[in-house]
Amino acid sequence: MIVKRKARISPSIRTRKIRWDLIIAAVIVIFIAVGVAYLVTHASRETSSNQIKPTTENLYKALKEIYFTNKPNPNATLDVFYDIRGDVNLNGTVFGVKDFIQFRIFFYNRTLKVPTNESGTPSNKTVVLSGHGVIPLGAYYVQPVLDILGFTSKVENISMLLVNVENLKNHNISVETTYLGHDRVTIPTVKEPLDTVKVRYIYTIELHNKTYHVNATVWYETKYKFPVKAVVDINGYVLTFKLEYAELTYLSQQRV
Repeated sequence: MIVKRKARISPSIRTRKIRWDLIIAAVIVIFIAVGVAYLVTHASRETSSNQIKPTTENLYKALKEIYFTNKPNPNATLDVFYDIRGDVNLNGTVFGVKDFIQFRIFFYNRTLKVPTNESGTPSNKTVVLSGHGVIPLGAYYVQPVLDILGFTSKVENISMLLVNVENLKNHNISVETTYLGHDRVTIPTVKEPLDTVKVRYIYTIELHNKTYHVNATVWYETKYKFPVKAVVDINGYVLTFKLEYAELTYLSQQRV
């Protein structure tokens, strides 16, 4: 549910300048994700389950297979669903948000033949693509917020899913980090609250010729440092992300 509200400030968010190398990489990752989405959906139709597994059971198993292993499983896909609530300022219009956003997380390993034309002679070049991909699905109006938080579609450190401090620092953004101790967060389908580490990030980012002051607090579960909750304040507008469920699925066939 989205409710239009009166703006207090009027930032203009425009399309950033596109680098062709990044757009090609993004297209490849999205192509892989679309294939995963189709096969995962097809596989899920063949599976009947009358009981929802605890969020942590799916989350921990998937993270271990995709991230925390020497041989990541390219057939495993983790979908995490966050409840999002608060205010989003888009081009000077403030929207009250009560919605969900889904992140699809997977490991990809592909060998592609890329056409080249070196020295005037057409040929094919073999390119190996490998890494951890993340695709946000739904709530597309939140994308400008994700950009301010440093989101990238290639996340090698899963703790950086919501607030990507590593990516921000790679762009010469100074981030003040404060550890706020331990806390417990309640997650649906999990009987006991999760033990978490609470961290605050404060920084200022220039994006599309606008200045954004960010004060973000993230709660990380203690086993894999996966972000289960985040409260993000951007120029006075607050948006809360809270993990609702995690779903692990496998492809019904081997990748080609």
